[in-house]
Amino acid sequence: MTTVLTPIRAADYAVALFLAGLQAQSQAAFQRQANALAADAAQETGAAQSAIAARQDLADQADDARDVLGDLVRRAHFIRDRLDDAKAQAWKSQAGTDDSAFTYALAFNAAINSLIDQAEDSGDSPNLLGAQPQDTYTFYTGLNRATRSVSRTYLGTDYVLDVSDGTSWVRDRGYAPLLRELDANGDYTGEIASVSGGVQLDSLSGTDITFTVAPETADARTLSGTLSRDGLEVLDAWLYDGLTTDDGRSRAQDDLNAAKVIVDIAIAGFEAAQVRAQYVADRAGEDISALNGTLGDITTRQALALQELQSQSDVKLALVTSAVENAAALRAEYTKLFGGADTAQGAFTQSLIDISV
Repeated sequence: MTTVLTPIRAADYAVALFLAGLQAQSQAAFQRQANALAADAAQETGAAQSAIAARQDLADQADDARDVLGDLVRRAHFIRDRLDDAKAQAWKSQAGTDDSAFTYALAFNAAINSLIDQAEDSGDSPNLLGAQPQDTYTFYTGLNRATRSVSRTYLGTDYVLDVSDGTSWVRDRGYAPLLRELDANGDYTGEIASVSGGVQLDSLSGTDITFTVAPETADARTLSGTLSRDGLEVLDAWLYDGLTTDDGRSRAQDDLNAAKVIVDIAIAGFEAAQVRAQYVADRAGEDISALNGTLGDITTRQALALQELQSQSDVKLALVTSAVENAAALRAEYTKLFGGADTAQGAFTQSLIDISV
């Protein structure tokens, strides 16, 4: 019977030391293989995370582009609606009277002023609809840094009256729909005229124009020069005879129809770019979802590999441990059978056992 007081035999101690060393070697081998698996998984994870980050940047930038372009589309549609409003006033004025003509002209000018305000909205940067030159708006369409650019399309409207004496009259809508006179140096002279009743068209042929400032007053001045247009090239109602003549209304309708074509072309371009930005954002989102799935697969695959590695290590250690313990037990039985090791015969027998076992 073996108790805590039973002396430890050298053979048993040797077996215990051997098994302890064997277990340490097994654990070290497992750890080396586990570290290799972790390194491979970390490399795969890092690559997937880098790919996700690149696509997230692309998606964020495409989302921004979609919003910018969507706002351009919204504003352009607003401008188109105001052109329709102006057309409606020109059409209604056909059935108007002398008393109502001024009202139609005011409503016409209000629609034009509204579309100008929308085009010149300073809330967007860059403002691709205003009069001031702007940098093109560019956004990335791929991971290869391919880009798509959208250029400014002036969807406001403006005109200048260059008088033969070197002065000019320009719009000033900062406070009210006014015309202001500039001298030959481009400085304000202080003279102003309201586009609603303060100026009168006398004749217009091509770009040649004659007009009267402060008509029907003692200060009336008749001036001649050239008319130049910008943007949608729609004029104020006074340049269409205040919508009181067939010729004036016809010219207004023609200019408004031409302006709508310009706006429609701009809207089509903005919408096409918006669709492209949406596609880029959607595609990047799909890639990100797939890569997130890949990250999950990497984690699962690593866990299964570690589990299999641990199982194999445990099986190998158990087999070797069992073999060693069986050999130790067999040696103990041989020792009992042939005698102890404390006699000459026992020592010789123990040597034979050590060799055989």
